[in-house]
Amino acid sequence: MIFNEKNLLDFKNSFELKSSKELLRIKNHEKNIYQSIQYSFSTGGKRLRPFLIFYFGSLFNINEKSLFDLGMTVELTHTYSLIHDDLPAMDNDDIRRGKPTIHKKFDEATAILCGDALQVIAFSNIVKSKNISDNHKIKIIDLLCECSGLDGLISGQSLDLKMIKSSNISKINKMQDLKTGALFKFCFVSLGILKNLTTKEIKLLEKLSFEFGKIFQITDDLLDFNGSFKKVGKKLRKDINKPNIAYKIGLDECLKKISSHKNNFMKYCKKLGFNDKDIINIDLLLNHVSRRDF
Repeated sequence: MIFNEKNLLDFKNSFELKSSKELLRIKNHEKNIYQSIQYSFSTGGKRLRPFLIFYFGSLFNINEKSLFDLGMTVELTHTYSLIHDDLPAMDNDDIRRGKPTIHKKFDEATAILCGDALQVIAFSNIVKSKNISDNHKIKIIDLLCECSGLDGLISGQSLDLKMIKSSNISKINKMQDLKTGALFKFCFVSLGILKNLTTKEIKLLEKLSFEFGKIFQITDDLLDFNGSFKKVGKKLRKDINKPNIAYKIGLDECLKKISSHKNNFMKYCKKLGFNDKDIINIDLLLNHVSRRDF
């Protein structure tokens, strides 16, 4: 599959249309929660995680309906994590994607419940999927528990709250692997489950996911360091007293790290047997992610 920004935009528009229809299924539930869920998805976002599932899933020739179900699940989980991350007890952010965060638009209690609801819907989405076999569902749900639970996202968020400016690189890397890398692990490894890949191939997908997580997170840290509020859509320079890699090692070292992680990512892609044309397009995708300005 050819990668370019038009394909990414087309996917984003298509995914948002399909996801909005999916969320209509809960419209008869409690009105305040339904409105907060709709609002959380209406604020947009890169939709990068479902795009990764769609893009690499197409390279594995996986059915698009199955890919949408996986993409919807990871985006529901990601959105829930952002809502809770923005809460006053966490990062205390008032703006997300250029719009008021859920606890500012509604209230703190609604934000907590909205996040809780999205997490439950994410699991339910896999359980009720008509496009994924029962055997695969069990493995994917187990993977989601791992990536979003104590072995992933939740522990990463807990570590983040304890971080201070002087925290060393090793601790920061561990936190970012859990908080950011774990959901990318779901994106890649879930494809290996659907494709019935070998244990060795699954391990390569895990390595891919964490290299990608590093590329994404270092770029994200750089955006707080030298990005534009108009494009990023949230308060910047707020990490100056936090364990942000960009403030810790500077622009040049960050760029070197990104380059190293990209090289590792491409090495693992070749081991997975992607052809030369695929490799070229994957490289274009990585360049887009590492050079983004939002």
